[in-house]
Amino acid sequence: MKNLFDRVLLLAVAVVFCAAAASAQATKCAKGDNKCLIAEYTKQIAADPSNAEAYYARGNAFYNLGNYDQAISDLSKYIASRPNDEYLADGYNSRGLAYKSKKQYSEAIADFSAAISVYPRATYAIVNRGRTYYKLGKYDESIADLTAAIKQQPSTAGNYIDRGIAYMRKELDDLALKDFNTSISLDPNGGEAYYNRSLIYSYQKLYTLAIKDLDKYISLNVSNLVYLADGYQHRASNYRALGKNAEALRDVNAALDLDPNDPSIYRLRASIYRAMGKIALAAADETKAASLPKP
Repeated sequence: MKNLFDRVLLLAVAVVFCAAAASAQATKCAKGDNKCLIAEYTKQIAADPSNAEAYYARGNAFYNLGNYDQAISDLSKYIASRPNDEYLADGYNSRGLAYKSKKQYSEAIADFSAAISVYPRATYAIVNRGRTYYKLGKYDESIADLTAAIKQQPSTAGNYIDRGIAYMRKELDDLALKDFNTSISLDPNGGEAYYNRSLIYSYQKLYTLAIKDLDKYISLNVSNLVYLADGYQHRASNYRALGKNAEALRDVNAALDLDPNDPSIYRLRASIYRAMGKIALAAADETKAASLPKP
C-alpha cells in the first residue's frame, strides 16, 4: 500500500508563488512551461543581477522541474535581498519545500520556522512544517502545527486529512475518523479523505463501510491511474475479508492492469487464488511478487 502521507502530499503540496514575484517582468511562456520560464528569468537576471523577484520566480521554476539544488541557490539569493515581510516568508517557505524534497528535513523545518517567525499568519508554512515533522516521525509536533493551521483556516479540507493521518500513526482512530469526516463535509469530492477513512473502517473490520468509501474514492480518481490502482487494490482486500472472492479477483485484476509492477498486488491476488483453491495460480503470483523490486 502506498505511503499514506505522501499520497496526500502529491495532491496538496504546491509551491506558493508570492505577489512580490509580480515585480519580475512578465513572460510569454505558456502556463506550466518551466523551461521557458527559467530561460526568460535568466535573461532578466543577466540584465539586472539585483532583480530579486526574478530569482524567486526562477527558483520556483527550478523546483517544479526537480532541480532542487538550483532552486535553493536562487531562493537563497531572494531571501538575502528581502526585508522582514510576508514576501520573505514566501522565500523561506519555498526554499523549505526544496530542502524537504531533498529529504533535508532539519533544514526544511528551520526554513518553515523562519517563515512563521517573519509572518505568523503564513498558514502554508505552518502546514508544511507539520508535514515535515510527520516525515521525521514527530507526530505530536505535526498535530500541533496542523491544529494551528486549522485554527487559521478552518475551512481547508486538506489540513484535516493531514492531521487525521498523523492521528492514525498514533492509533488515535476516533480523532482521525472525526477529521476525515470533517474533511468530507467540507469537500465531498476530495477523494483522499474517503480513502483514509476506509483504512480505519478496515482496521475496525467494518468492511462494508470501507468498500462504500472506496467506491466513492475510485469514482473520483478515474483519471489518476496510480491512485485508481491503489483504490482497486484496497477494495479487493476488503472484498477478500468478506469472503467475496469473485469481486476481490475482479478488483485485483483491475489494479494489476493499471500497476503491473507492484509486488503487493500479486501477493494479494495469490491470497485470493488460495482462498478459491487455485493453488498453482497462487504459487505463480507469489513467484512473480518475489521477482519484483519493492516499490
